[in-house]
Parts: sequence; structure tokens; C-alpha cells
Amino acid sequence: MRYKLYTIINYLKNNGSLATLHKIYLILKRKIYQNRFVLYYYDIQEVKNIYFNSSDELYIEIKNRKSDISKLDISKFFVNNIRENIERNIEARFKKGSTVWFLKTQNNFIGFIWSIQKTPIKPYYFPLTDNEIYLFDNEIFKEYRGKGFNTVLINKVLVELKIRGFKRAFIATAIWNDAEINSLSKCRFKRLAIVKNYYLFKKNITIWYNQ
Repeated sequence: MRYKLYTIINYLKNNGSLATLHKIYLILKRKIYQNRFVLYYYDIQEVKNIYFNSSDELYIEIKNRKSDISKLDISKFFVNNIRENIERNIEARFKKGSTVWFLKTQNNFIGFIWSIQKTPIKPYYFPLTDNEIYLFDNEIFKEYRGKGFNTVLINKVLVELKIRGFKRAFIATAIWNDAEINSLSKCRFKRLAIVKNYYLFKKNITIWYNQ
């Protein structure tokens, strides 16, 4: 408790009262809605390239095995995380058939997003057909946030999925994640439902809200 209070006081000193109030609001919102997600879908055949004004050319790299990832790139996964845990997580995802997509310029690794077919990573909302795909765990690294890169990353992935013949993509985000919700709206994802997840006796239970 003392540590949390110290953190808030320190944040107040560095960022001011308005930013601190917004931070507290986000913390409370996360706590209240921690198990609720907004599930979106996208009819991939409708996707079009988004033009992004950048001095560096942005491109996608696709990785299907851990061995495909350079040591420099994989080190980005370990910022603020325990290396051993993340390495195990990456290995498990590739074994299930996941793909990770990197957004890059010639000199910078900007962010990534995962995708999987048929057998979704937890939480499990529903099974997928052969021409459907689930996108998850997207992240733009801290130094590049707030510049529209998440929208570009998702758009570029959707364009590639269209080329590969996929018909529909799904993605979910926490109901409190306003930045991600805004980014998905720019990509023209459509809201399917709000879902709430529980884990009971090692089983995933999903409650659907048609909102």
C-alpha cells in the first residue's frame, strides 16, 4: 500500500495533477473491468492500404519459428519482463502454430502482433474456420506510442492476410483500453460483442454480452 502511494505521489510530482487524475481513473477502470473484453471482427476482403506519412519506409516481417528471430529483435520482448518466462511463452505459441508479425523501418523495430488459426490462445471465445484468423497481443514499443503505428501495423497485417486468402479476422481488447479501441476503430473493425472470462477448474467460461 505504501509503495502504491509513493508511486502515485512520485507520478504527481513528475506529471502534474491532471495527468495523475487520469492515471488513477485508468487504474480504477482496469480494476472494475479487468475480466471484460471487447471482441471485434473484420471482413478482410474490404481492407485497403492506409497511407502513413513517415520519413522511413514501414514494412512487415513475418516469423513462424523462434529461430527466425534475431537476438537483437528477441531482446525487445524482454524489456520489463522476465526473460525465461517470455522465452517459454514464445516457444509455446510457435508450437501451437502462431505467427508473429514485426513492424519495422530500416533501422528500428517498432512493434509486433501475434496471429493464430484454428486453435486460439487463451481466452478461448469460439473455434475458428479455415479462412478465419485471430489476432492478439499487439504491442507498440514505448518510444513509438501515440504516433499511429498500431493502426499501421494492423492494417499491413490485414492486407497480407487478404493476399493469403483469409476472409475474416478477430481481435479482442480490454474494455478499459481506450487507446486500442480508438486504433481499431481507425482500422474499421466492427464490434461483435463484449465478453467476460472466468477460469474455473482449469476450464474457460465465457459470458457474452450483446452490447
